[in-house]
Amino acid sequence: MTRGAYVLVAVMVCVGSVASVGRAAAQPIPLGDGWVVLPLDDYDALRARSGARPPSAGPPVEATLTRVDYDLALGNGAVAGTARLLLDVLRDGWVQVPLPAGLLVRQARLDGQPLALSGGTTPHVWLARPGRSVLTLDLVLASTAAAGAESIVLPASGAAITRAALHLPDTGFDLRVEGGVVSAREAVADGTRFTVHGAPRTPATLSWRRRVDDRRATQPLRLRADVAERVSWQRELVTLSATVALEIVEGLTREVRVTPPAGLTVTDVRGAEVDDWRLESGELRVRLLDASTTAVTFVVQAEGVLPPDRLDVPLVRVREAERETGLLAIDIGDDAEITRREAVGLEPADAADVPPAVSARADGLVEAFRRRPLTGTQPRGLTLTVARYEPQAVPVAAIDEARHRVLLTTEGPRLVQADYVVRNNQRTAVSVTLPPGARVWSVMVGGAPVRAGLASDGRLLVPLDKARVGESAPAIDVTVVYAEPTPPWPERGSVTIALPVVDLPVARSLVLLHHDPRSRVTVADGLFRRDDAPVEAATPHRGAPVQAPATPDAAMSPEALALIAAARADVPRVATAAPPIGDLVFPGIGPTVQLRAELLPASQPLVIDLNVRRPR
Repeated sequence: MTRGAYVLVAVMVCVGSVASVGRAAAQPIPLGDGWVVLPLDDYDALRARSGARPPSAGPPVEATLTRVDYDLALGNGAVAGTARLLLDVLRDGWVQVPLPAGLLVRQARLDGQPLALSGGTTPHVWLARPGRSVLTLDLVLASTAAAGAESIVLPASGAAITRAALHLPDTGFDLRVEGGVVSAREAVADGTRFTVHGAPRTPATLSWRRRVDDRRATQPLRLRADVAERVSWQRELVTLSATVALEIVEGLTREVRVTPPAGLTVTDVRGAEVDDWRLESGELRVRLLDASTTAVTFVVQAEGVLPPDRLDVPLVRVREAERETGLLAIDIGDDAEITRREAVGLEPADAADVPPAVSARADGLVEAFRRRPLTGTQPRGLTLTVARYEPQAVPVAAIDEARHRVLLTTEGPRLVQADYVVRNNQRTAVSVTLPPGARVWSVMVGGAPVRAGLASDGRLLVPLDKARVGESAPAIDVTVVYAEPTPPWPERGSVTIALPVVDLPVARSLVLLHHDPRSRVTVADGLFRRDDAPVEAATPHRGAPVQAPATPDAAMSPEALALIAAARADVPRVATAAPPIGDLVFPGIGPTVQLRAELLPASQPLVIDLNVRRPR
């Protein structure tokens, strides 16, 4: 065959292929029920009118002020030092980062290089480099003198962590803080160094004054004690509440020593004069805010397990008292009867003479006794023999829901907020075990800050209110916020997160992890499973659950679907990506991972294993 013949055959094959393709393209594509075909331009216009979020959305914030560290020292009428600010830029291009207002800055350096600050009502800097930068400010703070004390004000900032170190050139100063807490006091060679942590978006006022020595401190301490105590039994569980009123006859005291009953655990010590408390060598040492020379009153709460048949009534004693008096109210429950009483240093009292604040129950007392005037070291005790009946089982306490918000950083430190919805019938406190090395930021019960106790083994004891007799247990909101130092993340590997452990069963536990947007995070198989479904509110004050919009019927005509899309475009959308877990201000920055677990027993260790991959 000649070359011309080959060319002719090739042309005929190509013409046949083109004709086949044309016939296939001319045939209509079969569509199932519910399909609507729109041109691409109409689809883009409909998507824009519906308010749908574009797939390539950037980070929620352009930049953030992560941490502020002050290092200050008292000089000639002013406080001077440096402020070290950690700035995180999350996108490319020039970004404005606001700085704390009200600082008198002498010089600014960014990563060691001089930098000019932009003034105005809100000072700020402009940065164009993504990632973390360190801004160092040389500053001066003017001190104000009033009523024998000097003070400075650290301005509010949006940083999650604000820390200040203040050096005073003497050891005879006392420091008080409004808008923060004093976390450490250290005596150095040339004075005293205080460490203060402030709250986010709140100015902190630091006031110091010289300590005044009182001659009464050299006099021997003489005091009298009046202890109004109530003890309640629910089978083996014993709860105790004692109001200790001290009358100081001579001398002064900055610390009160009380002997708690053996076998019980002190869960809380509260009072207007109480600064802190601890258990040491079997004694409860209560430190006061100021040295007292007149009177001190505080409340001691404890609980424990004692034998149910022969009851040695636990008594709170003040060994240093030269005279100890008071009342004792006992409630052994509705399922028991006292058959024998053995009292030492106590005498029976009329239940009508016991004030309601000391009464063990709202509907009357089982037994009431009066303490005879004795010294704090003389023997005193009460032993009861009881006969018990079989009652119906009643739950003591439980947690309906536990919600955790965890802010993870690749450098190591993490911030955790744990919210618990507790139903309580008999417990006076809930025990929370934090991870090793964790530092408590705040503890709140029912939206109000409380002073939590610290057990000898490091457990955090948060006080609870009990339901009245005949009432159902109300929901109590308990919030614990703490910071945990951890090692930096590896470039590629695993990271373990340990959450707080509570001594109550949990019906449902939720975890919301915030991590660095530059890192890839996956959750390994374990106790928690990943669940991105919207979470309904746990209590009424957290807001109503978000309802999903109804889905249009697939059999509707294209005109009806267009009308529905136009109507939805005018309705405000509610974001459902990451539900709020708490009412406190929590720096939830970066992408989130939501986890869930149900029916956790009491004291269940909560551990989450993550596989991380950091950018180089």
